[in-house]
Amino acid sequence: MIGNNSLLGTIFGRANLGMITSVNSSIVTLGIGVGPSLFGIVRDSIGSFTPLIIVLAVCSTIMAVLLFLLPLPKPPTRHLEM
Repeated sequence: MIGNNSLLGTIFGRANLGMITSVNSSIVTLGIGVGPSLFGIVRDSIGSFTPLIIVLAVCSTIMAVLLFLLPLPKPPTRHLEM
């Protein structure tokens, strides 16, 4: 999570990093809680994990492409005093 928080701070700024991190952590926790049950329900009703794994792979690929397309903020410029 350290790298994740660093990335969030770089992309969205550090002013609201606490709120952004808490929302991100809530989503991750929800996924950890719901994911195994969802996998079990799909496995019981369809008989295979394959459709859900394909959906997750497609979603992960879309998120990776969107992450690479996300414009990064410009680094702050430093003014040297003489």
